[in-house]
Amino acid sequence: MNDKLYVFGGFIPEPGNPRNRWNYMSKETWCWTPAVVGERDGSWTQLSDMQASFDGTTHMGNTADVENGIIYLTGGLVLPPGETQFKDAEGGTTFFAYHVDTDEWEVLPSANEDGTGPGAIGAGGASFVNGELHIFAGATSVAPVNIFTDSEPIKEDLQSHHWALNVANMTWRQLEGPKITRNHISVASVGDEIYAVGGQVLRFEGCAIEAVVVIVDSITE
Repeated sequence: MNDKLYVFGGFIPEPGNPRNRWNYMSKETWCWTPAVVGERDGSWTQLSDMQASFDGTTHMGNTADVENGIIYLTGGLVLPPGETQFKDAEGGTTFFAYHVDTDEWEVLPSANEDGTGPGAIGAGGASFVNGELHIFAGATSVAPVNIFTDSEPIKEDLQSHHWALNVANMTWRQLEGPKITRNHISVASVGDEIYAVGGQVLRFEGCAIEAVVVIVDSITE
C-alpha cells in the first residue's frame, strides 16, 4: 500500500536457537520502503505493535481498503499470554483495522450485541468489498500432534462459515453462500465477486490440499 510493504506478526526464531523458526510468534509491525531512484537500498521501519492481549500471532487473514488507507487483519492463530509454543496456539477472535497514515490500530467488534459473530478463525481468508469485511473458513485451534505422522482429518475444528462486517455501522451478518470448510485458504476479489482458492482440510501443510476455487457474489451471496 502506498508503494510500501507492511508485515504483521508471524513466526520468529526462538531466542538462543535460531534454527527453530516456527514455534515463537511476534505481534510486531514492520514497513519496508523501497529505494528511490538513485539509491541502492530500501529500508525497514518498525511501527506500532498490534494492540492485543495475545503474545504473538500468525496465519491471520488480511485484506485492504486501499482508498482509505486501511489494512484489515482477521483472527489468526494466536499465543495466549505466557505461552510460547505453536502447539498451544488458539484460533483468534480479534479483528483489526490498521490505519497506515497514522500508524494506529483499531480493534473491530468480534460479535454483535446479541452475541452473533464469526467466532475463532485461524488461517481463514478475508476480502474487503463494497464497504464490508468478508471472512471465510479457518480453524478454531491447533491440536498438539506430531506434524510428521498425524494426518487424521480435523474437520470438527474447521469453520465453514462466511461472515461480513459492515464497517460503517460495525455489525456482522452471516451469509448463506457456499460453505467452505478449509483453512490456509487464499481469498481475493474482482469487482463484486470474491474468489476463495485452495486451502487444506487436515492438520498441517503438505496434506489434503484442496484444488478447488469457489466464487461468491458479495451482493447476491
